[in-house]
Amino acid sequence: MARAGGRDRNVVPISPAFLERIIHALATQEWATTVSSLPRFVVRDVGLLDSTLAEPYQHVGGRALYPTVTSKAACLFRGLVKNHPLVDGNKRLAVTAMTVFLQVNGRRPTYTNRQLYGYALRVARQAGNYPVSLIEAWLRRNSEHQPAPRLAEMIMDVFILWQDSEWVAHVLGVQGSED
Repeated sequence: MARAGGRDRNVVPISPAFLERIIHALATQEWATTVSSLPRFVVRDVGLLDSTLAEPYQHVGGRALYPTVTSKAACLFRGLVKNHPLVDGNKRLAVTAMTVFLQVNGRRPTYTNRQLYGYALRVARQAGNYPVSLIEAWLRRNSEHQPAPRLAEMIMDVFILWQDSEWVAHVLGVQGSED
């Protein structure tokens, strides 16, 4: 199904629920000590958020507008940074969402948080719409191909990372069993 260059392969998308429950929780943890704490997940414009999350999967004339993992990640990143679908925390959420998207879809980021946040500021500060092609080129230079992890392995990584199964269950909306 996948062709050389990563084109036309199935990718794991970022849904609104995944963005709110998992990525926002990860961003809250990640940015708590490096910048300022991430605000609550408050959507400013639901339609804008939905369109931002759908844009990487657009097709024109039967062809994907963003056919590669890096182009989809770039589109997602630009949309979250430039469209401001949340009341606050758009850039921090964008860098976390893009990083998670790359990782679950077979790209290992080689950038540091500082480099990525600096790049997010550059994109945000440019007047008008920042070209997806420039973000994609930056991602290609700053990430490398890796086999996509299986979902079960990723969930275990989350458990190991925080070593708090109650927190992960809460984030995933799973009720614990009572003995």
